[in-house]
Amino acid sequence: MVRNLTCVHPGELIEPALLPLLAGAKQNGHTNGNGTFQKVKSTIVAEFERTYLQETLDAADGNISRAARTAGKPRRAFFELMRKHGINARR
Repeated sequence: MVRNLTCVHPGELIEPALLPLLAGAKQNGHTNGNGTFQKVKSTIVAEFERTYLQETLDAADGNISRAARTAGKPRRAFFELMRKHGINARR
């Protein structure tokens, strides 16, 4: 997450609103007891993955190989996550 934030927001002070797990969970009402632990956790993880993948791809100008390296994931695994979340690298 730190690597992503420094790529997407270079030179900026990182505020809590930029932390997807904290901001997304509160904003989407996941921290007020709605749903089972596993359901809430799955939803938050999926939101984080989608956001992280999209922001990493944007920072890499849509280059999947570069985005995968930034994320520290093999290109194939990164691409499979993109497919899972319906993310298209083309700009």
